Amino acid sequence: VYEEAKLIRQEVTMAIQVNGKLRTSLIVALDIEEESLKQKVLEDEIVQKFVGMAPIKRWIIVKNKIVNIVI
Repeated sequence: VYEEAKLIRQEVTMAIQVNGKLRTSLIVALDIEEESLKQKVLEDEIVQKFVGMAPIKRWIIVKNKIVNIVI
């Protein structure tokens, strides 16, 4: 006997890259909006260390898999 509701994933672990290099990973909601995801990534301490005050040229987001920040 199992509960089907518990089998459905609510969260996903996303790899966070800066300039194509893996820096960290974050657990986020499966249905997170793109702007909320960007905000959460930028709030991460490790990402802040690598990005700093550099202007972000491009965001590459593969839904529920990876986020790559190009600086």
